Amino acid sequence: MCILITPIISHILRHYEKTMHKIKLMISLLAMLTVSLAVIGVAGCGRPAAEQRSGQQARQYTCPMHPEVVQDNPGNCPKCNMKLVEKQ
Repeated sequence: MCILITPIISHILRHYEKTMHKIKLMISLLAMLTVSLAVIGVAGCGRPAAEQRSGQQARQYTCPMHPEVVQDNPGNCPKCNMKLVEKQ
């Protein structure tokens, strides 16, 4: 009976080793791709992340009827529900 089990176990281990090798290769490729994308700055379309954030933070939105209402993102005025416009 041991003679029949040994080839089966051997086959399973070879298959497992091949599968693990493929998984390790894919993880390595994914890590290299992640680092490459971070280096060239794909998230910011070529601009450094600090520039992208500063451009977004520079925009402010205000209510035409309530100039004291100022927000960092577009939306509606909490007082009158009018659409906020970009502050000049």
